[in-house]
Amino acid sequence: MKRQNITSVSFIFYLAAIAAAFVLLIYSVIKDSPAEKNQFLDFNGSWYLDEELTLPADTSEPSEIVGYETGKALSFFARLPEISEKGFSLNFRLKNSEAEIYFVNEDGSREFVQKTADIQPLYGKSVGTVWMDIPLDTSDGGRLMEILFTPCYDDSGCYLDNFKIGRTTQLISNAIGERVIGAATCIIMLFTGILLIVLHFLIEISTSSGNKEMLYLGIFAAMTSCWALVETKFLNFFTENTGAVHNLACMSLMLIILPLFLFYQRDIDEKNSKVVPAVCIMSVLNFVVCCVLHFAGIKDFHETLTLTHITTGIACVCILYTGYVRCFKRKNVERTDIVSSVGMAVIAVFAAIDIVRYRMGGVNDSELFTRIGLLIYIITLGICTLSYTAQMVKKGAEAELISRLAYEDGLTGMGNRTAYKERIAALDRSGNYTFFMFDINNLKYVNDNIGHQTGDKMIIAASEVIKQVFSPLGKCYRIGGDEFVCIAESAVNAEMYCNVFFEELRLYRENNNPDFPLSVALGSQVCHSGENIDAAIHKADQKMYTCKAELKAKDKTLMERKNPSPSATTA
Repeated sequence: MKRQNITSVSFIFYLAAIAAAFVLLIYSVIKDSPAEKNQFLDFNGSWYLDEELTLPADTSEPSEIVGYETGKALSFFARLPEISEKGFSLNFRLKNSEAEIYFVNEDGSREFVQKTADIQPLYGKSVGTVWMDIPLDTSDGGRLMEILFTPCYDDSGCYLDNFKIGRTTQLISNAIGERVIGAATCIIMLFTGILLIVLHFLIEISTSSGNKEMLYLGIFAAMTSCWALVETKFLNFFTENTGAVHNLACMSLMLIILPLFLFYQRDIDEKNSKVVPAVCIMSVLNFVVCCVLHFAGIKDFHETLTLTHITTGIACVCILYTGYVRCFKRKNVERTDIVSSVGMAVIAVFAAIDIVRYRMGGVNDSELFTRIGLLIYIITLGICTLSYTAQMVKKGAEAELISRLAYEDGLTGMGNRTAYKERIAALDRSGNYTFFMFDINNLKYVNDNIGHQTGDKMIIAASEVIKQVFSPLGKCYRIGGDEFVCIAESAVNAEMYCNVFFEELRLYRENNNPDFPLSVALGSQVCHSGENIDAAIHKADQKMYTCKAELKAKDKTLMERKNPSPSATTA
C-alpha cells in the first residue's frame, strides 16, 4: 500500500468519525428525552425498610442507612402493583452486591424467587454490575416483595437502582437503547485506536520509521474505549460473566496512563527527562501490585481503586505540567500543542455538561458527553499525529532518495561508480569472485551522428540485457558512460555466462529492431581465495578490450561486404 493512499484513507476516516461523534452527540440529547417513559412503571421510590411499609428507603444510597455493613444483609420491601397481563417482570440493576428475592406471604412465611449467582474467587468480592430480571405473574399483583441486599464493600459503590416494571422484552430493549449511544461512541474510539495501531505498523514496514507516537495513541484509545464501554454497562446485557467484564474495566483503567504518557514523552524537555521513566515505572508497579493482591485474594480491584486513582492523579498532574510548558514556556508552539490543550478544555466542558445533566436527573448515561469529548480529543490528536508522521515519512523518503542517488545510476538503476568502489573496498579477500567487464561499442558514434536520445536507448538496452543474465550472480554497476561491471559472489563458469549473454544480445537485436545495432564487448576473470582482486579486475578489463577489438573488426568486415552507406560506418 502506498504511503499517500494510507494518509488519504486515514484522513477521510477521521473526518467521518468526527462527523459521527457530533451526530451521536445531537442524537443523545433527543434520546434522553422522556417521551417513552410512560410505557414502564418506575418502581424506584416504592421501597421500604420494614414489612409494614412505613420506613421509606433509598436503595440507590444504602450506605446511608443505619446498620449498613459489609457482608450484612439489609431487607428492602415493596408491594407490587396489579399485573394486568402475563409477560411482565421487575427489572433492576445491582452493583457490587449480592441479593436474594422473596415473596412475603400473609402468614409471614417467605417464598424464594431468585438470587444472584455465586461470586467466583477469580473476580474478587464482587462481580460488578448485574441486571436482575424477576418474571411476574398476574397473581403476583399486590404481593409483598422482599430483597435481601448484601453489600460487598463498606462504601457507596454498593446499591440497587433502575427499578422498572413492564414487559420483559421492552424493559431490556429500552435499557439497551439508553446505552447504545455511549457504547457506539466507545466502539468508534476502539476502532480509531485499532486503526492507529495498524497504520503505525504499515508505515513502519514501508519506511522503517522509528516514530512510536501513533502506536502509543492507538493503544491509549483502545484501553480508554474498553474502560468506557464497560462503564456504560452495555456489555452486561450480553453476558452472564459480569465478573470478567468488571475485571476488564479495572485493568483497562490501570493501563490507560502508560501509553498516554509515552505519547507525550517527546514534549518532555531534557531537564524533566526522568519524569517519563518514573511515571511509566509507577504505572507498571501499580498494575502489578493490584493484580497480585487481587488474584492472591488479599485485596480485589475495587479495594485497590484508591491506589489506581492516586497513580492516575500523579500522572495527570505531570501531563498537565507538560501541556503548560508546551503552550506557555516554549517560543515555537506546534499545532499538536494547541490541539492537545484545546482537547483537554473540550473534555472539561463536556464533563461539566454531564454533571449538569446528572443533577437535573432522568439521565441513565451520565458519562456520555465525557466519552464524546474524549473521542473527539483522540481523533483530533490522531489527525495531528498522522500529519506529523506523514511529514517524518516525507523527510525520510527525501533522505532515502538522496542516499539512493548517491549510489545509484539514474539512467539504468544500476549501482554507480561510487557504489562500485565501496563494494570493491569491502570485498573479503578470502572469498571467491568472478568479475565481468562490459563496454558498449560505437556509443560515441551514435551520440555524435544519430543523437544522444538513441545513445541513451542503447545504454538502457545494454543494461537490461546485462541485468537479465548477471543479476542472479551479483550486483551490477555502471562505472562510466559505456562501461559496466558485474561482481559475482562466487567462482562461476564465466565462459558459459558469456555465451548466454551474447545469445541474449543477438535475440534482442532480432526482436527489437533497434535504431542502431547493439554491440557490447565482454571480458571475465575468476578470482579465487587469496588471489589479488585488483589483478583479476585488470585481467577482465584486458579481455574486454580484446573482445571489443574483435567485435569492431568483425563489424567492419561485415559492413564492407554489404557496402554500407557512410552514415553507418563504424567510428
